[in-house]
This record gives sequence, C-alpha cells and structure tokens, in this order.
Amino acid sequence: MTSRPPLHAVETLLVDLDDTLVDTRNAWRDGFAAAVAPLASHIPEFGAEMSLAALHERLRRYTSQEQVRAGDVEWSHEWTRLAFRRLLAELGGTGEQADATWSRYRATWPLHLRLFEDAVPMLERLRGRRRLGLVSNGLAADQRPKIERFGLDRFFPAVVISEEVDLRKPDPAIFAYALEQLGAAGRPAAYVGDNPAHDVAGAHAAGLASVWLRRADGWHDSAGAPRPDAELGSLAGLPPLLGVAPAGPEPP
Repeated sequence: MTSRPPLHAVETLLVDLDDTLVDTRNAWRDGFAAAVAPLASHIPEFGAEMSLAALHERLRRYTSQEQVRAGDVEWSHEWTRLAFRRLLAELGGTGEQADATWSRYRATWPLHLRLFEDAVPMLERLRGRRRLGLVSNGLAADQRPKIERFGLDRFFPAVVISEEVDLRKPDPAIFAYALEQLGAAGRPAAYVGDNPAHDVAGAHAAGLASVWLRRADGWHDSAGAPRPDAELGSLAGLPPLLGVAPAGPEPP
C-alpha cells in the first residue's frame, strides 16, 4: 500500500470542481424547477403527488439508475433525458413533453451556477504557496464553461477533465496525470472533493492525502469509502490544514 503524506507536508493540492468550488447541485435543483414550471397547466397531476424537491430527487435517482445501467463510461446527458421520460410517464405526461422539459432543463440549469463563497478566498490564499491543479469528472462542454465563467483557470496551471484524457475518478491514473502536468509527480500531494467514493478512494489509490469537503447540504455520504485524512465543512479550513497561516492584516 502506498503511504500518504501528512497534510502539513503537502506541496501540491488537486481540487474537485462540482460541489467543491462551483455549486452545481443547487443549479440542478433550480434548473429543474424552471424547466418543469410550464407543465403545471398541461399535466394536472404534476406537483400534486409530491413537492418539487421530492420530484427532483426522484429524477436524480432515475438518472443514477441509468448511469449504473450504462456501466463504467463517461457521463451522458442521455441518462437525464431517459429519467425525465420515466418521471413524466409516471405523472401522466407524454414522451414529447418529457423531451421538451429535458431540453429546457439543459438550457436553464447552467444559468443558476454560482461559486461557493469560500472558493476564491481559499484559492487566493493557496496560490503561490502550493501547486494547484483542477481534476474533474465530466464532459468538456459542461466543465470548461464553468471554469471560464468564473475565471478559475487563473488559479490552476493544470486543468484535467475526464472526457479530455479518457480517465475518470476514482481511477488513480487521472490524479497521476494531473501531477505530471504540474511537474509534481512523486511529491507530497492531496486532493479535496465532496464525493468520498470518487475523491477519497481515488486519492488514496494514487498515494495522495484526501480531504472530504462535507458541506451541510451535500448529497454524498461515506458509505463504502475509505476514511479521509481530514473532513471539512468549508474550504475556509483548508489553508490552515495544509499549514498555510491565515492572511494577516494589511500593513498601515
């Protein structure tokens, strides 16, 4: 088993994107609410059975089932389209209504994306003090616009997106690839992310220390995943964890 470095010795930090730096889960929720709003006047049963939040959870569950059915492959929006078809069929809708709702959803949810308030202060504090790399599962057409919209590339000399390199977390190879791009292969490194099954397990397999970012309204639990080296509720705690002191007051 590869030994992991203590967090205070870490020289390179690899960082997750979705629900670590960018609030994607709430964008999905808000996008879902906007996408299904026109259905209220066409499908009387819609919204009567359960709340929008509960319906969105059902859609997420159906999407996850499609993902499992597809096997170990890159993310596909087709899984969400099929999930919308299943959900709408249960509520008395048609396939055409489901596909139209899915199209609205795809166009709408990115408009609701935002950065977490603790993201940029953490990156500003670590920039120049630790090597920084971004490692994200997903499609380039989804992930690159997020990075560009929020100017995150200014913090990361290396940005690794799974579709572009044909490697996906928790495969340790994607972490090794990022370290090579940073010229940090074999040096003490850590990874921070919100999904223990991908982020903690993958980091440990690659010999990296791991930090589980467990936000208060996060979706992921640690069932079946290895124990992280540290657990945080906010990125504000990350610089001190890595031995980077808080910024002092500006000199007069």
